[in-house]
Amino acid sequence: MHGSRFALRSPRKLFLNHAELWIGSFAVAVAGGTLMLLQPAFGEPWRAAMAAMAIIGGLHGVVFWSIRRHQRAVRHQAIQEVTRMLQDCINNDLAVIQMNISLSSRKPEADLRMLQSTQERVQRISQHVRTLSEESLDAWKARYATTCHSGR
Repeated sequence: MHGSRFALRSPRKLFLNHAELWIGSFAVAVAGGTLMLLQPAFGEPWRAAMAAMAIIGGLHGVVFWSIRRHQRAVRHQAIQEVTRMLQDCINNDLAVIQMNISLSSRKPEADLRMLQSTQERVQRISQHVRTLSEESLDAWKARYATTCHSGR
């Protein structure tokens, strides 16, 4: 039981992991049921089939739209969590850098220039972290792919 793939899975997770199969099976059942219900009203089977397919197409559109919307919200939440984590890590590292520079007994003006340079770089990194989004990640991937492939 411990090694079973289906052990301790919630019904919701099981449904979501195989949503396409469940929705496809449901669509076949709805198509058959709708066709049987509509055929007496239309008389001709092809008209009933066309009406059934129009209804099913609309239902499919709504279902897939809601699934895509949910997935986008989950990705957005994950990006926000990663952003907060990276911001915290950057702030912690900056605090360590500032403490090390302030404890340094070398030339104060050199330390100040190094601190300012470091702060500028950290601010640039922080700006990138604050503006993380699915779109900015896609743009980065496109730029990275272009940069990597242009050198070949």
